[in-house]
Amino acid sequence: NNPESNGLQKFPWFLWAQRSQMLFSPCAKQCRDFNPFAGRFQYLLNSSTQKCNDCLIDNVRYPWHMFTRTRIEDTYVWKILHEKIDDAEDALQVAKNRGWYQSQHDL
Repeated sequence: NNPESNGLQKFPWFLWAQRSQMLFSPCAKQCRDFNPFAGRFQYLLNSSTQKCNDCLIDNVRYPWHMFTRTRIEDTYVWKILHEKIDDAEDALQVAKNRGWYQSQHDL
């Protein structure tokens, strides 16, 4: 133990700020289990985080912490990609139903 070392300087203040902000934010209820250490695959693919993600997107103008903003940006892009995939799958189904498309497998 170094008496000259100040423990407050080593404290991860950014984590405290992010967690504190989340507790008093418009998304406190939806993001009750918010994990600042979660990787993209965890918060984008885990169904239990979707309500939190949706709330973050809906409250994008709130002055979020930098790391939360990164999550919002990732979530927004992920949501757009899902919508485009859904639209493409719908268009393929319509084309098949109208007889405009046959796969090589069907020939």
